[in-house]
Amino acid sequence: MRRRSLLILLAIPLLALTTACAAITDLIERESPPAAVDEATQGTDENTNSIGDPADADPSNPADEIEFTGLSAKTTSGQIWAEPLLDTRTATILMSVAQMSDHVYFEVPHNDGSARFMGHFVGKAFLVRAAVCPNCGEESVEWGPEVLTCGSCGTTFDPITGVAQNEGRSYPEGWIMNTLFSGTIVMVLDDLQVAYERTAAGEERLFEGLRDTPSDARRCSTCG
Repeated sequence: MRRRSLLILLAIPLLALTTACAAITDLIERESPPAAVDEATQGTDENTNSIGDPADADPSNPADEIEFTGLSAKTTSGQIWAEPLLDTRTATILMSVAQMSDHVYFEVPHNDGSARFMGHFVGKAFLVRAAVCPNCGEESVEWGPEVLTCGSCGTTFDPITGVAQNEGRSYPEGWIMNTLFSGTIVMVLDDLQVAYERTAAGEERLFEGLRDTPSDARRCSTCG
């Protein structure tokens, strides 16, 4: 009788412990934490773009083209246009662009618009002229290896000396100075703007004081 009472007394706490364990297990199953999130996909869903392999980048995307080529978007199969780098004092074009053809065009800011120029190598000198006609004042002078021609009034000019080959007004005397340095051609912005204005006005000289055409160009003016 005493042993049965002892067994009953031991069974009561064991039953209580078993019941408590079952309740805890049930609570864990109902309140289980969310599954771990893979760090590679964290923060993405069907409405967001995942980060792809850089090798999959579209090479045609302009955002991927970060190298400055110095070539203007105005360039065509027949005309090379340089895109100058401008600061408050200078305009710089790449020599590699200027050498892509026998001449090159470029523009710089002028008043509320732009002023067009053309340049070419004569020996070691790089000659620059405003593409505006000194005879009629129109910006319509086109390059030719033997002659410059105004599409507005028809006046023609020697591409090196700037002398009109008929009775029209010649280009002003003088030279737009430039420096060839480390693959670039550097010009003074104020010189370009003054030369453009004096050419359009039909002045006799580009600048005050003597600034003749470089000797290399003068020697080549009778070449051929």
